[in-house]
Amino acid sequence: MKYKELGDAFTELVKVTKKLRSDKGCPWDREQTLESIRPYIIEEAYEVVDSIDKKNAEKLEEEFGDLIFLILFGANIASEEKGMDLINVINRIKDKMIVRHPHVFGGKKVKDSKEVLQNWE
Repeated sequence: MKYKELGDAFTELVKVTKKLRSDKGCPWDREQTLESIRPYIIEEAYEVVDSIDKKNAEKLEEEFGDLIFLILFGANIASEEKGMDLINVINRIKDKMIVRHPHVFGGKKVKDSKEVLQNWE
């Protein structure tokens, strides 16, 4: 994976979400709240699942993009409304995944996925 390229693309997408909500952005996007985008997040999640079920890689790429956009858009709204920080969101999930995978990021040994699930509990 090209991490620099990924970081640049991610940063540019975050900038797009901020521009859409800015004074020079889109009136409709500025009016949105976390509550108003809930149905769109759910709809896009279902469209991701549908693309997986249909084994349609091209559509899946598009639907993942739509869902990622809405998550970033929602995080941007939350930062405005609740003072949340996207960096904190990313660091929290990163730290959570590291803690939940001591067999990958620590010294814990597991023999199979069943043991991974037991440890998770």
